[in-house]
Amino acid sequence: MKDNYPRREKVSAAIITLNEERNLHRCLKSIAWVDEIIIVDAGSTDRTVQIGEEAGAKVYYRPWPGFAKQWENAINLCSNNWILLLEADTEIEPELVEEIQEVLVSPGETRGFCLLYKNFFLGKWIRYCGWYPSPKLRLFRKDSVRVIHREVHENFTVVPYIVKELSRGHVKHYSYHSLHQYLKKFNNYTDLDALEMFKTNANTSFSEKDLFKVFSKKFNEMYHQKEGFKDGLHGYVLCYLSAFYEFIKIAKFLELKGGFDYPGDPQ
Repeated sequence: MKDNYPRREKVSAAIITLNEERNLHRCLKSIAWVDEIIIVDAGSTDRTVQIGEEAGAKVYYRPWPGFAKQWENAINLCSNNWILLLEADTEIEPELVEEIQEVLVSPGETRGFCLLYKNFFLGKWIRYCGWYPSPKLRLFRKDSVRVIHREVHENFTVVPYIVKELSRGHVKHYSYHSLHQYLKKFNNYTDLDALEMFKTNANTSFSEKDLFKVFSKKFNEMYHQKEGFKDGLHGYVLCYLSAFYEFIKIAKFLELKGGFDYPGDPQ
C-alpha cells in the first residue's frame, strides 16, 4: 500500500505470535506501509516465522511470559516513536490507514489514538452484543505507553492521557473462525481470568445462586439489552457462550479457593 504521507512520524508495528500462519499474512499485507514491523514469537511450530521474515519483519523469539509481558517485549524492541500494536488475527481497512498517516503528519500533544474494531465470530461481523464499535488504544507514543498487567485481557494506557479516536475506518478482528478454536481459547482464558480473580479478590465468596445470576445477567445484557438477537444465530450462540464463560470463570475461581471436594483424590 502506498504511503501518501512521507513526512509523517515514523511508525513501528508490534505483533505477538504463536502459530498464526492462518492469519499473519493478511495482517502484514495491511501494514505494508509502516516503517518497521516487529514480531515477537513464542515458539511457533508452523510457518509463522517464515511468513514474517518473507514480509520483511524483524522476528524475535521470546518464551511465553504471559500476554502483558510479551506485549512489553514487543514494544521495547520497536525503534520508532510511534507504535501500532496489532493482534496477528487483525487487518486494517484502507480508510483507517489513510487516517493514521494523515494524523501522524502533525500529532501535536496527542499521546495515543483509539481505533475502532469490527469483531468477527464464525465468519460474521458482530454488530450488536456489545461487540461494536469496540474502541481500543492501539496507536501510541512509545515514551508514553503503560501496559496494564492482568493474566488475560491486558490493557494499555498513555501518560499523560491525551487520546483521540479515529473513525474513518476499522481494524477487522477475526477473533474466532470456528467453535473448536473458540472452546480451546475458552478453557485457557477462563483459567487465566479465574487466576486473576483469585489474586485480586481472594476473599470474595459466591453461592450456587450467584453462579446462575452471573450467567443470566450476562446473557440478558448481551442478547436483550445490547440487541444480540439482531445478529441472528451467530448472536445467540455468542451470547450463550459468553454467559457460560462468566459461569465457568467463577466456578474455576471457587475451585482455586478449594470450594470443591474431590473424595479419594490424593492431589
